[in-house]
Formats: sequence, C-alpha cells, structure tokens
Amino acid sequence: EEDKKGGKEGGEEGTRRELYGGAIVTVIPKSFIDGSDLREVPDNQELFLDVASNRSIIIELLSYEEVVSNEESVKHFFVDLCEANDCNTPELAKIHKISVLSKDQVPHFDDKIFKSALFGEQIVSKARQKEKDVVQLYLANIRLPAVDTDILISFNDPLKPVQNNDPPLIT
Repeated sequence: EEDKKGGKEGGEEGTRRELYGGAIVTVIPKSFIDGSDLREVPDNQELFLDVASNRSIIIELLSYEEVVSNEESVKHFFVDLCEANDCNTPELAKIHKISVLSKDQVPHFDDKIFKSALFGEQIVSKARQKEKDVVQLYLANIRLPAVDTDILISFNDPLKPVQNNDPPLIT
C-alpha cells in the first residue's frame, strides 16, 4: 500500500522522490539519502546512498544505444560498468542471471517497452580505496527509443572486502 509520503516495498519503508525535476517519481527506501547532498552528481544521474551500509542506488538517463539489441542491452551496460570500475576480466566480474521483465514486474510501463534485469557481481575498489570489495550488482534497463533514452537503474550491494586468499569470481 502506498500513500503520498511513500510506501512499502519488500517490507522496507520508502520515501516518495521526484527525480529529474519531477519527470520521474519513485519510492526510495528511507535509509537512503540523496547523494548529491554529499558530492557532485552528473545531471543525467540520481544517486542515493544508504546511511546504514555502503549500498547505493543510481538511476541514469542514457542515450539510447540503437546498435545494441534489446536482448543484449542490460549485459551491454554491465560490461560498460565493468570497464568504468576497472574490473573487465572474468576473474573480476560475473553475470549470474539476465531476465526480461514483464508488465507485472514493471507495471507503470507499456508492454511494448522493453525492460530487462541483470544480477551479477564485480570485484571493485570503492571510493578510491586500495582494498577491493565484492559487490553484488542488480541492474534494470528500460528502453525508450521513442525519446532516444535508456534508463539504467543500478543497486550496488557490497558484500565484503576481498581477502588475499579469496578465489576469483570465475575460476
């Protein structure tokens, strides 16, 4: 059930947030703060940081990748993030699952709009630290070719620092 202040998603209380000047409205868990209050965030991104952990939610409006098929789009963005996070080798990044999302899963978008999700892991250095963390990464991609936009939603959930004796993600 949702009211004007927010709602519950997965049992966690949320706060209604207007993004991009109100063009998008969503509910973000209450424990997440606006990352732009702490650091500069590009105009095409919205960043939310969990005050109780190192988790983050990033919502990005990206140029529509016309040369990338719908079926490959979320994987394409995962690979882009691997390159940006300097973890673009099989030992440092792994995709566990890719799914096409249904209207039931994303009810506010028309069936004709392609939506997909990915669950994976990366071993990355967070916030310019030398230590690396295993980060579970949940991505959702909503493709809007009519407005030349790909919406990419990332949820980053650091699991633990990598120890010297930890095996790589892919052996």
